[in-house]
Amino acid sequence: MSTIFTKSVIKPEQMLLLKAALFSGPEALENWQLWKEARNLSHFNKTSETLLPSIFDTLDYESQRLMPLVYRNLEKTNDPLIPGLRGIYRHTWIRNQRFMLKAQQVIKTLQTAGIDTIALKGIALSLRYYGDMGVRLMNDLDVLVPPDKAEKAIQLLQEQPLGFQRSKFDYRYRRILHAMHMWDEEQTDMDLHWNLMVQHAYADADGPFWAARQPVTLADGSVTSVLSPTHQLFHNIVHGFGWAGKPAIRWVADSYAIYAKAKAAIDWHELLSLAERYRFIIPIQQGLGILEKDFHLVLPAEVRQRLNQMQLDTLEKDYFTLLQKKPTNIIGKLVRQVQLPRMEYRSFQLERSGIPKNRWMLIRLERFTLTMSRWAFEVAQAKLKESGLVTSRR
Repeated sequence: MSTIFTKSVIKPEQMLLLKAALFSGPEALENWQLWKEARNLSHFNKTSETLLPSIFDTLDYESQRLMPLVYRNLEKTNDPLIPGLRGIYRHTWIRNQRFMLKAQQVIKTLQTAGIDTIALKGIALSLRYYGDMGVRLMNDLDVLVPPDKAEKAIQLLQEQPLGFQRSKFDYRYRRILHAMHMWDEEQTDMDLHWNLMVQHAYADADGPFWAARQPVTLADGSVTSVLSPTHQLFHNIVHGFGWAGKPAIRWVADSYAIYAKAKAAIDWHELLSLAERYRFIIPIQQGLGILEKDFHLVLPAEVRQRLNQMQLDTLEKDYFTLLQKKPTNIIGKLVRQVQLPRMEYRSFQLERSGIPKNRWMLIRLERFTLTMSRWAFEVAQAKLKESGLVTSRR
């Protein structure tokens, strides 16, 4: 197995919390007790006025998102802290119901117009694998449509009664993107996808996923699709990889839910073949390794052997080696920003997007420059507000 790149670092306290949220019986409770001890929470009880601030004020966001799942997993224990998490679970349930209602409206609008849909991420995981709308917080909607229907879908979602607004920035660069951010007047965020993965944004990238999609029925009786269990696990591990340097630990909980519920339906050899096809060997090796080592995943012997023997080609090795480098000065960042898109194009795109390499590179560089300019403007504006030189407009 390759060891040139290690990105997904789960902190010890996060590991304990994940196990408390996912494991059953005494094993879950033991990890919960260890987590409380690590955070000096053992002396609190359910009547402590400072209970929730003590838990959440210094807790990282990814760990906060696990608390509804911890509550549901340990609610029948006599642990004094668990009842205090009931409100977090209820808040998550109510919030997710709002997203699901909006998802039903979006999917119905698209399918009425003859546009097929695949519900991604939180919607699919909550419906198919968790079976509980209160344990996995959703912050937005993710819906995949065929690439040749993307423009029509964008137009429909902007029309009433949905009235979504589109990101002008994303729309401008949609030819090199896999998705676009949208939002409505209720501030419901949505990512409309025309490709599943950011690295593979071209017309025929997602053929295997569309071919194996499975139906799922929503609360209003409408039917959409979700990824197959094999593809759901593959996408979950790849998406959870620390591409930007700060990996989200929820990919572990989601992956655990997938293989705990649909273990028999997962085609492990197909999953490894997808890793080779899309040049995601490193994320898959790393993700499965973590799940095997710490989260009860047992791979068939022949799958484990194949995983160990998978070889990186030069392009993938060079790309992930560059990805781990984090320059601290502006010159180094600019050089990396030129090198990285070039390697992404060679590794993932090759002219599959229909855009010649030089043009694709120029678009990427332009987008990066505008992104940095917007970031610098926002930072400068925040500094001016802090100094009292400017005030916020209503």
